[in-house]
Amino acid sequence: MITIDELKAKLGGMKTAVDDLRDALSIEASEKRLAELEHQMTMPGFYDDPARSQKVISEMGVEITPLIANCLYTGLATDTGCFRFSSTTANTHLVAAKLILAGAQVEELNTLLFDTKPRERMEAERIARNHLEYHLEGRCALMYLTRDEIEQSGVDPADLEELTSLPISIEGVKVGLLLRQQPGGSYRISVRAAKGVDACAIARRLGGGGHTRAAGCELLGNLDNAKSAILAEVEAELDRPETQEES
Repeated sequence: MITIDELKAKLGGMKTAVDDLRDALSIEASEKRLAELEHQMTMPGFYDDPARSQKVISEMGVEITPLIANCLYTGLATDTGCFRFSSTTANTHLVAAKLILAGAQVEELNTLLFDTKPRERMEAERIARNHLEYHLEGRCALMYLTRDEIEQSGVDPADLEELTSLPISIEGVKVGLLLRQQPGGSYRISVRAAKGVDACAIARRLGGGGHTRAAGCELLGNLDNAKSAILAEVEAELDRPETQEES
């Protein structure tokens, strides 16, 4: 027959074994979570979501060095259009403040990201501005670049994305369009819309898509056909009763 003291001794030994097992499982879980976090940091676009990336880095216990702060700030600034887009919130500015305190070189980064443009990009912008057209009583502004003009300017195709915001920046314009001829001859059309106008609805009716304020599509045919097709959809969207009420 087992005595009380023997039972206590056995239970004490079991408690030690359970504690050891709990510690081992805790270590294993921690190592597994650390591996998951490290994997997230290697994923493309990790620094493009500053809130998520900062959370991951904080959970890992990694110090946010000036280099990391620069990467996070770059993603934050570009994602919010230098804090001008509707996606900018109070938390966005709080995150930016933390990154500045961590050593982000804000002045240099903003200059590099938003104020410095290659000469080739400026040449493409000059050509596009020369093609500026107003339609639908000035509610729509359109610019275009042919394939030959793009090649002539020497612009990096990635830099052409920056031109998509030019037409919509004009006072009184509700829809801005940029048409870029592709190597195969089709026209890629970027649609930007003012508040109350659905850019995605315009592009979607032509086989494209996107977001409410920014969308796009691609059309076969020559420039005149592409213009006619997209302008017809812009007019339909602007003349919708709901759009007129919202704008």
